[in-house]
Order: sequence, then C-alpha cells, then structure tokens
Amino acid sequence: MPNLPRLKEYGFKEQDGGLIYQTAILNDDFQVQILIKDNRLTGRLIDSDTMDEYTNFRLDSGANGYSHKVKEAYLALLSDIVSKGFDQRYFRSPQANRLVDWLSEKKDAYLDFPFTGPSQEVGVFRERQTNKWFAFIMPLDQGKLGKESKLVDIIDFKTDRLDELLTDSRFFPAYHMNKKKWITAVLDDSLSDVELIDLLEEGLGLVRPGL
Repeated sequence: MPNLPRLKEYGFKEQDGGLIYQTAILNDDFQVQILIKDNRLTGRLIDSDTMDEYTNFRLDSGANGYSHKVKEAYLALLSDIVSKGFDQRYFRSPQANRLVDWLSEKKDAYLDFPFTGPSQEVGVFRERQTNKWFAFIMPLDQGKLGKESKLVDIIDFKTDRLDELLTDSRFFPAYHMNKKKWITAVLDDSLSDVELIDLLEEGLGLVRPGL
C-alpha cells in the first residue's frame, strides 16, 4: 500500500486526487511520469527529444538493445519507488505476503498489478525478460472451490505436474486459467512456504526465455 508521507519525502506531489512524480533517466534522454491514484501505480516514459510517449520498451523481450536498456532503467526506478514509498503488504494473508517477500529477492521476476476496477487486487508474478505470467495471487470466496464460504487469498501458477498435484486435496483445478497448464491453491498455510516456493521456481522456469 502507498505510504503517503514516505512518497512525499521521495518527491511525489499531490495532483487531481492522486500523487505524481516526475524525473529523468538515462542522461535525460527520457522523462518519467509516475502516477499513484486509488492505490494503483501507473507510469509513462516521454522521449525528451520528441516529447512523444515512448512505448517500445514494453514490447521488448530480448536481453540486448536500446529498448531493453530503457526498460531496465524504468523498472529499476519503479522498484526503488515501491521499496521506499510503499508498505510492503500487498495481500490479506500473511502467506501471500511472504511469497511476495521471496519474489522481491528474485532478479529475474517481479510483481505487477496490471488491472483496474474490481480486479485491481490481482497481483501477477512475471518473468522479467519475457513479462510472461507464471503465477498470480487474488482474493476469492473459497466457496467457489467447493470449500466453506470465506474470503481468502488464492494463488494460481503454471505447472507441468498437473496430474500429480491434483491427487493432493490441497490443490484445485485452475481458477480463471487454462486448466491444462495452471493449478490453484489456497494461501492458508495448508501448503508450506517451502512447498509453494519450489512450485513457483518450477513455474518460473517454464516461462524463461528460450523455453
């Protein structure tokens, strides 16, 4: 969650019911505009020469080239803002937040909140070079999984061990995803952090470049 005093200390200013921060990166080649509103962070890159929005970095999937350099600088800035200006508690359940702590130590993956409206609490785990999802966390009434009705955090993740895992009652057919490639678990400590992290490492491996 955004921490208003720390964000203002970082340099954010109040504007139109939200917070805005502007700075330059890559020797002033680009101007970055970061907006935080309704607990959602969005950003734009402006080419300093043309004053047009620069979007090529969002399409970049390679490890080389100028657009990749731009993306790395932009993501480094976002990471710095989140680490210094946000309370690092994204989800309801302690286990979900512990998984985010694990993810924060990964150099090849990151957390993203790509949606607005009712789905704004969906946190997506992405591989950094390809931007592909390998897991996501979201709130859900577990009654939709055939359990007692209760709001919980669930995690969906990619796996190539679907048949094996579904023999374990702690796993469920994927919620809202391809049931041939994804699986769901409830983040209520019925699975240990170690078990989940091992599975997430496997899922991350499935979306790494070249695979």
